[in-house]
Amino acid sequence: MNAPALSSAGVVTNPPSRDRNRRHHDPRFSEERHSHVRAVLRGVSVVGTGLEVAGRAFAALDTPPVIRRRARALTLQTACAQALVLHGVDVACRGLFPSGPVVVVANHVSWLDPLVVASLLPVTPIAKHEVRRWPFVGSLCASLGCMFVERGSASSGAMVLRSARAALAEGVSVLGFPEGTTRAFGTGLGPFHRGLFGLAHRLRVPVVPVSIRYDDRDAHWVGDDSFAPHWYGVVGRKKTRVEVRIGSPLRPLDGTPLGRFVADARHAIESLGSDELSLTRWAA
Repeated sequence: MNAPALSSAGVVTNPPSRDRNRRHHDPRFSEERHSHVRAVLRGVSVVGTGLEVAGRAFAALDTPPVIRRRARALTLQTACAQALVLHGVDVACRGLFPSGPVVVVANHVSWLDPLVVASLLPVTPIAKHEVRRWPFVGSLCASLGCMFVERGSASSGAMVLRSARAALAEGVSVLGFPEGTTRAFGTGLGPFHRGLFGLAHRLRVPVVPVSIRYDDRDAHWVGDDSFAPHWYGVVGRKKTRVEVRIGSPLRPLDGTPLGRFVADARHAIESLGSDELSLTRWAA
């Protein structure tokens, strides 16, 4: 049995072994330790799955051009669903996407958002150009058909819109986040860029509004924040829960001003996210 120790000031202190025992029985320490273990194990699984997906993505490049984009979108859907499971993300979805190619627009609060939506239907996503430079991830996203736009560049925006038009013509839906960047928790929707709405308006393609909400504010990620610590926090968390609400398609009509079309989509996303988060699936 360890006897109490005396400090230099003559104060009785607990022996180191007793402090260690107390720490090990502290639930906060236990959860922190489990969090690190989860992060490491999930991280290894994510890397392994990423290599597997890369193989499928490059195999999709061997398909005939007429179905290549569709094949890559299907591969992306499967990959995103797998990635969410490996990251401990549980998705609850309310509503259905219509059949046929559509433009999907959603609010943007986390790097998880594209994975969440793309796990629900085959899409060609639009991502910021910085993602293209991320090691391994950028090349993998490019091989799966992601389109990268350089913010503030009109020529880059025009190239992405041409690619989006080609995807819609081939029957593949396009996913975009009209705010152009993620927003901090509680700040609401930011200004919308009109480019993708203009394309849908010209082609008479329906726009589907989507609201994305997480049960934990720590899942929110602002683009200027460091990615690695946030990713480590996600993979270390027991569960991250997200609810996706799909609104009714907005169909551009002859004579409808583009500004009104954009405003209707914005209002729809705000309305979808205005009521209480449904936790019925997660009650257990």
